[in-house]
Amino acid sequence: MGLLHTYNSNNRVVYNDKVVTYSKQRIYGTWTYRPAINIEQTYYWVWEYHRYCSKSYMYVGMDLATAQSCAADMITKYTRTTKVSDWQAEGGSAGTFQDVDGGTVCMADICIQQEVGHMYSVIVNVREDDVRLRTYSTTPSSLFTTENQRDYDTGN
Repeated sequence: MGLLHTYNSNNRVVYNDKVVTYSKQRIYGTWTYRPAINIEQTYYWVWEYHRYCSKSYMYVGMDLATAQSCAADMITKYTRTTKVSDWQAEGGSAGTFQDVDGGTVCMADICIQQEVGHMYSVIVNVREDDVRLRTYSTTPSSLFTTENQRDYDTGN
């Protein structure tokens, strides 16, 4: 049997398929805002919401060059745009958190593993954690509509 020069569902082994969970907890601090001139209001706690996503799989049976290409593609695939909750102290949105660009980060551990001889595998462990802050209680999944549209390699 020759080494594979491609990676797709035919040589993907899924250990743990995609699992998405949410959490909600109260965090304490001080968030002050001005709803009008000479008026100041303060929140002493807000809700912190998390979206967690995990998945573990690997591509097997590849030569080194293909494994390196696969790993590079997986790094690109799982480098996600993140959002941060920016407190609005003044203006039309005063007293709320606005979700703004927080940069990008690779949300998976990806490594090349030598199996036997010149045969390599690429191991992918997705470990996403996205966060939102709100002054009100809501359904966690409703805050992560963009994240819920993310692409993941599908199962076998």
